[in-house]
Amino acid sequence: MNLCEVCGLFFNSDLESEHLTSAHHNMCFVNAFVEIESAAECRLVTLLAKNPNEIHTAEEYMESLRQNVCYYLSHYLTVHACVKYNLVLECYYYKSTDDNAQLKNFKTPNVPVFRLSNLNDQYSADIVKILSEMDEIETRGSGWVLAKISHLQLRINRYEPLRGATAYRRFQLPRFIKNKRCLVNPYRYDPAKEALGSCCATMCFKFSILGQVLRDNNINVHNITNYFKHKRLNDKYVWDCVQYPVALDDIQKFETINNMTISVYTADETARTIVPLKVSTNRSESDHRDILYYEGHYSWIKNFNILVSGQVIRRSGRCKHFFCRTCFQHFYQSALLTAHEKSCRNYKPTIVVPSKDTFLQFKNFNRSLKIPFVIYADIGYKLTPIPTCSPDPKTTYTHTSGIYRPTRCSYRVVSTTGQWREKQFDNIPSFVRSLELETMYIRSIYKQNVPMDNVPAGKPLLGVDICHICETQLKDIHYALDHDHVTGKVRGFVHRTCNLNYRLPRFVPIVVRDLSKINSAPLMEHFLKTGGVRVIPYKEKVGQFISLTRRIGEDGFSMRFVDMSKFIEPGDDYQLTVAKFERIRHICVERLKLDPLYYLSLGSYSWDCMLRYTGVQLQVIRDVDMLLMLKSGIRGGFVSCVRKHALANVNGIDPSKPPTSIHFFDVIGLYSSVMKDRLMPYGGFEWAHDFHVSDIFSHHEPGVNYIVEVDINYPENVRRDHSDLPLCPHHDEQLGLIASFRPREKYVVHLDVVRYAISKGLEVTRVHRAIKFKESNWLVGYVELNGTLRNENPQFSGFFKDLNNFLYGKSIERLGNRVNVRILRSDPRTLMKLVRLPTFYDRTILNSETYIVMNRRQRIKVTQPIYLGMAILDLSKLFMSHLFYDVLKPRLPRFELLYTDTDSLCIEVFTNNADEVIKEMGDVFHHDKSTAGPIGKLKNLTADSPILEFVGFRSKVYAYRCSENMVMKNIPPTAKFVFHDGFPYDDLKFNKHFRRTMGTSVYDLSVNRTIPTVAKTSDRKRILCSDNNHTLPLV
Repeated sequence: MNLCEVCGLFFNSDLESEHLTSAHHNMCFVNAFVEIESAAECRLVTLLAKNPNEIHTAEEYMESLRQNVCYYLSHYLTVHACVKYNLVLECYYYKSTDDNAQLKNFKTPNVPVFRLSNLNDQYSADIVKILSEMDEIETRGSGWVLAKISHLQLRINRYEPLRGATAYRRFQLPRFIKNKRCLVNPYRYDPAKEALGSCCATMCFKFSILGQVLRDNNINVHNITNYFKHKRLNDKYVWDCVQYPVALDDIQKFETINNMTISVYTADETARTIVPLKVSTNRSESDHRDILYYEGHYSWIKNFNILVSGQVIRRSGRCKHFFCRTCFQHFYQSALLTAHEKSCRNYKPTIVVPSKDTFLQFKNFNRSLKIPFVIYADIGYKLTPIPTCSPDPKTTYTHTSGIYRPTRCSYRVVSTTGQWREKQFDNIPSFVRSLELETMYIRSIYKQNVPMDNVPAGKPLLGVDICHICETQLKDIHYALDHDHVTGKVRGFVHRTCNLNYRLPRFVPIVVRDLSKINSAPLMEHFLKTGGVRVIPYKEKVGQFISLTRRIGEDGFSMRFVDMSKFIEPGDDYQLTVAKFERIRHICVERLKLDPLYYLSLGSYSWDCMLRYTGVQLQVIRDVDMLLMLKSGIRGGFVSCVRKHALANVNGIDPSKPPTSIHFFDVIGLYSSVMKDRLMPYGGFEWAHDFHVSDIFSHHEPGVNYIVEVDINYPENVRRDHSDLPLCPHHDEQLGLIASFRPREKYVVHLDVVRYAISKGLEVTRVHRAIKFKESNWLVGYVELNGTLRNENPQFSGFFKDLNNFLYGKSIERLGNRVNVRILRSDPRTLMKLVRLPTFYDRTILNSETYIVMNRRQRIKVTQPIYLGMAILDLSKLFMSHLFYDVLKPRLPRFELLYTDTDSLCIEVFTNNADEVIKEMGDVFHHDKSTAGPIGKLKNLTADSPILEFVGFRSKVYAYRCSENMVMKNIPPTAKFVFHDGFPYDDLKFNKHFRRTMGTSVYDLSVNRTIPTVAKTSDRKRILCSDNNHTLPLV
């Protein structure tokens, strides 16, 4: 007899299939999911499964729901035949610097499934995707740590695949491809052969497959009768495996059965381009077809290069192009295309549009004009309790204890002239209506164009010959006099082109505290009733928006709701927060020459400030192969838990054991230090075709460096010395970023890192490719400016610190993750059209009649210099390796590494005078606690209170004890350790405490009471030794 873990019944092994299909078994595990919302007549359905069994690991929790997910997918496949679904795992995360938990979610892509699909294999792929995303958020230096797994959402969407025409009709190709003669469409309308014409209309997919076979046998592909009379050629494929007319998603089944590959494209008449619908990543060299799907018909593409040739600008003297079928990049040699496709097949099919600009430089000089009118809004709430049953105190639980309702709304209008006024309301409709009236009044002021006062007679009277907008030399004739259109004050002489672009904004910024977290909910609820709102949603969050824009009037003037928390952390006193933000605006406009309120986030603002202050021209990479190579070299912050437990022996605690001490060091401004002290790339990017292993140390041209793709081996003779911190961390598909002794193949990295690795004993066996570039210290001035502003304004130190930290993240921004948003109301036809597209990303149900649909952008214009972010990340890891091996090891007594996290090190020193040695290392450590300290130096985080005991579980989960109190870092802060003799984490006990968190469900705000549990303690990134304490790298 076997025990079923799902329903608790015993069954015979030979009756397992009958038991799994029994009503009792299905009822037990189906109850795990509850339908929480639906829309568009159940075309969109969301199911939710909570985590009542206190499962701490995401992998174990999702495995426990495998049967549930497969059951519901099978059920809805009987209703809709085809569905698209995705999973959303929501977890509570916290930061050690903040006791408030935040709900974060991890999504899988929307994938189509059919009645014959293997649901178990697809669900396994979904688990891998979610686990990799969870690992990424913990290792990219964000500081977030998993506290509790909340629930899993299963979002099911009805899917109506593209299907061929069911009856004959005259087929017309788009005009822009009609005369290219690169398609084969054999059937022709003949009134005398009506039956044949109708038959051919449903068999167009078959014709598109057989066209190439007929051509290879020198048979006329345009004669329709040839497709029927050559039975030998027809028998080459199994045709009855799909239903005619063939749906787009049935093609994959046809490919599998007939051992071939098919790529499908369609025509966008508006953009006059060809776009991919389905692209085979592993294209068969022996049997492949490219097919055009247009207006319900399939046509064989006999020459793909001619079909898409109109989408590029031809060079004089060159007329033949070879196009990549995934990204549409073109080459002039077939060998170059073959080499490109090897790397391009690993990425999603997206048309990469080369930028017309050769360099990226600052252009938004109009944003140096301080916005004359700004509205600061605040929304107050009243907590309405919800009667609920008392949960079981013995289990982990989350339940809604109340709903927040807006009760007080107020705003303050602030002007550059010093005038301001305030108003208060008790409901959202009156509040929004008053904001609209304020916006219309401000628009009328902008339209007045007050004449200038005290007009000077000529340029010499001002005594300047510099344009005050772009700060460049004025020409003798092309200049104008600029003045403030609101006050009439003369500002100075400017270039005419600068004067034309130096305009008042076409919007009024309305700054709202916590817009993206809670305050967008009541506003969105009101706008959905009245209509006319554009949103920028959080792609990974449900019902939360970065910005809301509402158009006022017919001239395009609008009011734009901006989230204050994207710039500063709002305080409890909103009046003081407004004053603080206005002071920051004043400093930014005066010193950085840009107003932050033109931007939606601090990262975008810092990027433009850097471009303006440095005046740098960053080269735009137009070579797609070079872009893909640079992208593969981007690796986030490295985190590793090397030891599980360490007990310090200080002040003679145990005289029988040698003295030891534990220290936690942190690098002050790691990324800022790298940007200041190292040379950064900016241009001159080209392929170095003759770069070999022997050239690694021979190329030392000043101002020139390389990014290389190499194979690296870790020799046996250096593994013992590098066991704590192996060099050159690399990505693993299952584990994320790890530092192991495994070989690195096609490892893309900065050449300085390769040189350092070789100096430490690693072997480079091959150089596959190399990119040559120019570098200089062009970032030094901007980094030093923010450091100066931070020292001058200590109350705003966090703001100016983030201006430096956000730079590298902005340079490697994932433009492919941006989405197009459509808000639909009772429009199922458009909904099904958007869900049908291969770019469909996700949807959000607002109510039974209103929903938001998000589709990925199919055309990406890459302008970001990702080489800058890659260089900063690589050189920061080099900084930490140099610090560990070349600074601390030679100068400190014997020590072992316990834990490392991007810019911090926790070590155990085996000596009795470690503090004295650290104090003597003034060139490495910063000991003055009254100042933030110079960037690049180490700070001892526990200098006042020595660490007595350290406990490490895995990446981002550790704790240490100082004196009699436990200082918890990156462990659920409501958990309290009780230490006993022996190995500690066998005896950890947790006292549960309530924590309140704010939850947002589209436009309902609630307060949740959560009891967190300890995060998962298993660590798969290193091998645990037999003493259950030390670990070793993977091999």
